[in-house]
Amino acid sequence: IPWSALRRPTVSTTGLAEYGVSKLANVLFAAELRRRHPTLGVVSLNPGRIASDIWRSVPAFARPLVVAALCMRPVAFGGDTIVHAVDVPLGEGAPLYFDKKVATPENPLALDAELAARLWDYSERAVDAAVAAKAKPAAHQASL
Repeated sequence: IPWSALRRPTVSTTGLAEYGVSKLANVLFAAELRRRHPTLGVVSLNPGRIASDIWRSVPAFARPLVVAALCMRPVAFGGDTIVHAVDVPLGEGAPLYFDKKVATPENPLALDAELAARLWDYSERAVDAAVAAKAKPAAHQASL
């Protein structure tokens, strides 16, 4: 994970490198949340190719072509995998990752406990910084 790049806007032309890191982070965070709170029934999932707003940077005239070329489904189908994952029994050995409603083995990198803990710590610091930044104007306003 390129830690110094996490708070910057996408710099690659396609955004695919950043997208890949974001998907890894999703699974790592879910794995760490599951380790810290094993009774919550945490999973990570890929809903499949959905014609969501993630394609907003593609020129408007080309979006229908991208949707057709990648055989994307309408946004309304994005929740199918979530609904499926809700019905999966919890407990020891429960799947962590679903790819289009199918329990799928995780990438070994996504099971790196040290990397997951580091991401968790990074996330806590980022949230604390965001909360502090948001509170400063309010505190300043109150003192006026």
